[in-house]
Amino acid sequence: MTDDLKQAQEELRKAQEKLAEAQQKAEAEETKSKAGVKPKPKRKKKKGQLAIDVKKLRFAYGNLEVLKGFDLAVSQGETLGFVGPNGAGKTTSFSVMAGFLRPKAGSVEVLGHAPFFSTNLKGKLATLPQDAQLIANVGIHGQLVFFAELLGYGGKEADEEASRVLELVGLAEHVKKFPGHLSHGMAKRTGLAQAFIGEPEVVLLDEPTAGLDPFAAKQIRDLIASMRGERTVVVSSHNLAEIQDICTDVALIHQGQIIKHGDIESFTEKDNQLRVQIRGGVPPVSFFQEIETSGGVRNVEYEPNLGWMTVNLLPEAPPADEVIKMIVGKVFELGLSLGEIQRGTSLEDVFMQLTGHPGAGQAGPAGPQGYGPPGGYGGPGGPPR
Repeated sequence: MTDDLKQAQEELRKAQEKLAEAQQKAEAEETKSKAGVKPKPKRKKKKGQLAIDVKKLRFAYGNLEVLKGFDLAVSQGETLGFVGPNGAGKTTSFSVMAGFLRPKAGSVEVLGHAPFFSTNLKGKLATLPQDAQLIANVGIHGQLVFFAELLGYGGKEADEEASRVLELVGLAEHVKKFPGHLSHGMAKRTGLAQAFIGEPEVVLLDEPTAGLDPFAAKQIRDLIASMRGERTVVVSSHNLAEIQDICTDVALIHQGQIIKHGDIESFTEKDNQLRVQIRGGVPPVSFFQEIETSGGVRNVEYEPNLGWMTVNLLPEAPPADEVIKMIVGKVFELGLSLGEIQRGTSLEDVFMQLTGHPGAGQAGPAGPQGYGPPGGYGGPGGPPR
């Protein structure tokens, strides 16, 4: 077979793949059309522009100051995880950004406008409050039609928009139900559907998956993740693994202040740390010494109870994949096995460390030179080496 013929066959194969992909997309759109669901055009992220700009924000309930003068800048198209302990000020911050509460001091702008009583944000800013309530005596489809009409949709368009958002959250088969017939999870998804009516450019979601079963929660996570770069979404959640999975950036609020804000990779030190779970036994001290003295490794920490080894890297370290390959080889030489391998620490660990959660950063068991019990290193937070 000549090279020209091979090239022609390869080009034909690629063309057929593209055709099949286009046909699948067309069939999917046709299915939605038959169901009365109107597809929405995708919006591209406007680089360098702010969707939310908070400066020196303060808010108090009487004499109790809840928000203590923090700044927060959220770019258009960003998916921000807004996390913090109970009472940190998350819901109050959401209420101010949504325009439900007026700040005591400082400023808040959403898409260049102050949200409090602003008609410029009609249809552009949407929110799902944590404890959103449905109208008891109106069917869920009718409620969403009503909300669509408030945004300017009329007649058939409002009906189509209600059907579209119900399908988005997996409730297309329940359009005739009333709130009293809904489970907690279904009511939550109806509230979420309301937040996606129209073309909101900024969406604030306070605990959007709280109370949902695993299947429904995953469906909502996938929906939020699919909006990266199209809409600006701010998600408040106590499920930190969920935030780490769906968000591009994280802001951690504690005692009314933003104490850390950045993209997920820098937040979790993805390029500065490796975590490896070793199973089948505890490696000898010499194993940890050998890794710690290899090029580019700052230090090694080990949690004997769970088998997690944390390797902190220096800026001049080799690529993480090379370090992982070296560690894997040494583990197998010992006849042990591996569980998980993580790049960086978890968002939960960062949360515990920065908020001063009891037990975070406590010294692990340590013997001479920072080694732990026979065969083990001291846990995270042990004596510096």
